Amino acid sequence: MKKFLIGIFLTFFSFSFAASTPEKAFDEFMINLKNKDFYNEMILPGELDEISKEETEIFINFFIKQSSKITYQIMSNKKINSKKVILKVKVKYPDVKDYEAELMGEMVKKMYPNFDTISEEEATSIVLQEISKILDKSDLKYEEKILDFQMIKNGNEWTSNDDDKKTEENMYILVLGGIIELFDNL
Repeated sequence: MKKFLIGIFLTFFSFSFAASTPEKAFDEFMINLKNKDFYNEMILPGELDEISKEETEIFINFFIKQSSKITYQIMSNKKINSKKVILKVKVKYPDVKDYEAELMGEMVKKMYPNFDTISEEEATSIVLQEISKILDKSDLKYEEKILDFQMIKNGNEWTSNDDDKKTEENMYILVLGGIIELFDNL
C-alpha cells in the first residue's frame, strides 16, 4: 500500500504543474487533484504494473475524496530572482492519524476472520473504505501548516522546482497529508 502511495506521489511530483504565474500554477495543481482524468493521465503505462486496475481505481477515488477536503491559501510570493520564487501557502488537510485506534479496531473486525487468506488488494480496499468513513465524519479533525514551495520559470510557464528538497517534502505533505503517517503505523 505504501509503495502505491509513493508511486503516486512521485508521479505527481515529476509531472509538476505549469501556468503563467506561480500562483496560477499552484491553483491549477490543486484543482487537478480533484479530477479523475488528471490521475489517469498521470499514471503512465507500465509505471504501476504490480497494482491491479481495481486497486488503482480504489486509490484514485480515495485521493479525489481526500483532496476535496484540503483547503489552502497562498499567503505570499517571495521573489528570489526573475526565474525563481517561493510561495508560502497555508494548507489545512484531514488529520486522519488521530483516528488510528478507531481505524485499527474496524480493520481487525473486518480482516481478522480471514487474516491468513485475505489478499493485499482486499486489505487495501478495507483500509481505504474505513479511512473514507473517517473523511466523511462531520467532526473530522484537521491539521494546518504553512508550507513553502519553490517555483521556477521555464520559458513562459511556472512549475515547481523538482530539485528543491524542501519543495519535495512539502509536496509530499500537501498531497498525502496525515495519511502517510497513518500508513507508517499500519
